[in-house]
Amino acid sequence: MARRKPVAARRVTKPPAPAAAAIPAPSSRLAPWQWWLLAAAVPIYLLASRLTLDLWADEVYTLYDFAAQPIARIISDYSAPNNHILYSLVLHPLALVTQREIWLRLPSLGFALGTLLLVFRLALRTSGVTSAIGATLALGLNVMFLTHALQVRGYGLSMLLLAGLLELAIPGAPGSTRRHRLVLVPLVGAAFLYVLPTNALFLAPVGIAAVLLAWRSAGAADPGLRARRMPW
Repeated sequence: MARRKPVAARRVTKPPAPAAAAIPAPSSRLAPWQWWLLAAAVPIYLLASRLTLDLWADEVYTLYDFAAQPIARIISDYSAPNNHILYSLVLHPLALVTQREIWLRLPSLGFALGTLLLVFRLALRTSGVTSAIGATLALGLNVMFLTHALQVRGYGLSMLLLAGLLELAIPGAPGSTRRHRLVLVPLVGAAFLYVLPTNALFLAPVGIAAVLLAWRSAGAADPGLRARRMPW
């Protein structure tokens, strides 16, 4: 009697289960402006808390002897270094209508916020978000910055223009072309000197920093160039 061959079991394949709809994971990354707000929150609070401080003697001198005087005198009288000329011109309209500390310090608060923002942008562009946060905190929590940034004098405007010079002098600024920089750098530099002539002492360090950062950017784009010219 012939033996029957075993019949192979029929393999039953189950239909594939429908793929579950992908659920996008919430992003933990913040936009640069959000990082700046987090980094600058405490400095902004500390600056705002100083808006109502009484005027110092040198601030009173700047206000009454220069900022509140006619424009012809502001631009021609440098009998004392308290006349931070460009700042006196900016403050002049406000000095004519109010003498309240909180209003007189508002322009300086704007200059301080602009400085913190430009420092953040510059560090973000050259070194990344961690360095940008650190630079903003290092400046914004510095006692000398907090003391002088809101004075009714030209220090806050000088810091803003200096940060602007650095932002413009280093290639790669967003929305900036070489032609724009060739026009804006001399204008901002002239304004920087018109606040305080002694600001000229900062121009050489700004130039050195611009050259070093430009070399660093060129090295990042061309590793061979970096190996040849930038040993760090």
